[in-house]
Amino acid sequence: MSNTNSWVTVSADVKAFRAWGKFNLETVPESLKLVIGAECAYTLFLNGTLIGDGPARGTHTVNYTDEYELAPLVRKGENTLAVLVYSSGVESFTVAPSGKPALLLELGDGRLSAKAMHAAPAEDFLNTAEPYTFPIGIAEFRDLRKEPEESWLMGQGDTAAWPMAEPSANPVLLAKRIVPRNIPFLEKTAVIPAFLENMTDVLLTEQNGMRLGKWLDGLKRVTIHGREKTVFPVVLASAGESKARQVIYDFEQDRTGFPEIIIDHAEGGETVLLSFAEDMAGNQIHTSYGSSSDMLFTDSYTLKKGRNVLGSKMNPRGARFLQITILNSKTALSLESVKFEEQRYPRPVRGTFSCNDSFLNWLWNACAETMSLCMTDIFVDCPWRERAFWLNDLVVENSTSLELFGASEIHKRAFDLAFSEQRSEGWISGMCPAPMEKSLKFVITPASLYMFHIMNAYCLYSGDLETVRKYLPNLEKLLAAAESTKDENGIVSAPDGAWNFYDWAFEFADICFRDHKESLFNSLYVTALNIFMELADKTGYKTDIAYYRACRDRVKMALWKVFPVVNGRIMNSCGFYEPQFQPDGAVHPPVAVQLAHALALEADAVPEELKQSFIEALDDPECAISDYYLHYYILRELSRSGKEQIALDRIRKYWGPLEKTGEKTIFEMGIISFGKASAWNSGSLCHGFATAPVDFMQRVLLGVVPLKPGFGEFALNIRPCDLCRAEGTVPTPHGLISVQWQRTGNVLDITLNVPEQCCAVLPDGQRFTGGTYTFKQEI
Repeated sequence: MSNTNSWVTVSADVKAFRAWGKFNLETVPESLKLVIGAECAYTLFLNGTLIGDGPARGTHTVNYTDEYELAPLVRKGENTLAVLVYSSGVESFTVAPSGKPALLLELGDGRLSAKAMHAAPAEDFLNTAEPYTFPIGIAEFRDLRKEPEESWLMGQGDTAAWPMAEPSANPVLLAKRIVPRNIPFLEKTAVIPAFLENMTDVLLTEQNGMRLGKWLDGLKRVTIHGREKTVFPVVLASAGESKARQVIYDFEQDRTGFPEIIIDHAEGGETVLLSFAEDMAGNQIHTSYGSSSDMLFTDSYTLKKGRNVLGSKMNPRGARFLQITILNSKTALSLESVKFEEQRYPRPVRGTFSCNDSFLNWLWNACAETMSLCMTDIFVDCPWRERAFWLNDLVVENSTSLELFGASEIHKRAFDLAFSEQRSEGWISGMCPAPMEKSLKFVITPASLYMFHIMNAYCLYSGDLETVRKYLPNLEKLLAAAESTKDENGIVSAPDGAWNFYDWAFEFADICFRDHKESLFNSLYVTALNIFMELADKTGYKTDIAYYRACRDRVKMALWKVFPVVNGRIMNSCGFYEPQFQPDGAVHPPVAVQLAHALALEADAVPEELKQSFIEALDDPECAISDYYLHYYILRELSRSGKEQIALDRIRKYWGPLEKTGEKTIFEMGIISFGKASAWNSGSLCHGFATAPVDFMQRVLLGVVPLKPGFGEFALNIRPCDLCRAEGTVPTPHGLISVQWQRTGNVLDITLNVPEQCCAVLPDGQRFTGGTYTFKQEI
């Protein structure tokens, strides 16, 4: 689709507009393709029926279009397309709007285009700047009394006189690349709440002039009843302007998608607040993020007379608990239904695991559910708090998703998004999209180096060398950015002003490496160089291998000249995360962290005489520990160093308490603090970057590790630890590897299925090609 002059909008400065257009068919064709895009979101109707929403999120440089096959849906004669288009106009971690909403649409061979559609401002979407959360953007404020009659969907009534849409002259929008959708449409499932968790009468004082967040804080609650099975309708009775009713529904676990609430018998003018949360405290939910007044998790609606359909139509939400607060109601309202239209990336779980330890079985399934909820139009950190594509999170999410679901389009899309916002000097912002900044404010420099790990894992699991080669110039640009920071000693460092972030466990202990030279970054750089040279060789990419080998060897030598090793532990200088907590003139002493030793070992940069002490440091309580997130590297290095039982003991110790909570997903943090108590008392209860145990169970307990792209060869090296049996499957491009083993003393009875085009390599050198094998192995 051509970009130039194809976008349309309306003249008014609004957050949303509606458009409709008609086309005639003498006969119903065999195929009729519609291509549609929006800045930033659309909902599409054909002949009054909802047929889709989108598009997949874009960035500051690219927008994605969707394609629909309309032939099975159209009718002979007149047909009407109608679209609701929305843009907050505010940058966040989820959208990168160039300005007000705009529409791109082409039907078939010119039967209808956006330029031939009638359009009018959607006055029910109010131009508020009230925050929902700053990573997600503004809240949805709507006055449903201004919503047009449904006849607008057919271009009838007053809407027939709407003016024609106007071509957009926005130069930023017109400069964006237009790219066809590069993932499947999301899988949609209607989910109703399991429980009406709580119903209360609420009293609000000093309402006038108060912001939304203060309204919620000012509510005094009197419980009517607690948890009970959900039955609809629920009659919401209240009397007098100072009284209101509040209802909280429990969906039993986090949900992600679009909520829909239907309320009937309204007089008109009532205010309904929809608030979203993961947990409750007493008889209310948490409606803000820590102490921040800019994170409210609440949308607001003013009801029209009669039946009202509420819920964000253009901005996905995530939550376990939905709180509905009714204000200004003088009559009984009827709450007819409540649901989430859940939307997830349509990829079934193909990697499986079970064993004689029921906790590990629970953990695998919880990790799978967590990752599924964190895969929508891209990988996101969590469904509730941010819904952001964080590149540093991807180092774990990429690995876990490959092991659970196998390689698919979402991985290639992650690379396309990430590199679409690569900066001129080479760095990539920590989240994508990121608010535009000339400074390095949003650059998390370790995340840029994680891209090498991420690309290598994708190569091994997918065998897609074409995609890998496509992005090697981008990776080379990252190496140049890192190399440009080389100092007189030959080490590299994160540039000043960037967020040199590793793990929240460090930050909350006032161990912050921002604007400090440290060993972790250099170890990551060495590994990045090793991976880059390997990928260049595998793909035939022409580059100066000798130059990169020299860079690697220089840093490996410089590490031990610059960073002191005390009692076999490498020490790193750091600062305070929160400067206001640092007394005048205070200096944070150098620290040893387990992660520094894991990254150095992974880089194969540790001198032989230090290797054993570095392995011991991985489990040294005197070294600062990582939380769930970068335990990914620690578990890997413990296992690689023959300490797999210690790694398994750690998983049981730190992830074990999760099972006792009754939750079905993995928390953001659980080591330095637990669940909601973390992250300023607003820790996420469903976080994709906390799923590292999947990697351990597949690579160690099932023993399957890819050696060549696409599992052309894979190692089968089962290390049972203290288990007596296990079985599972591993997804590959050629089918499932299946492993089943039973332990008797020091002997494993193994059944292995190897897909065609794959080859298993055993520790003793035996090789098994496609087929099923039963054999014994001593351990």
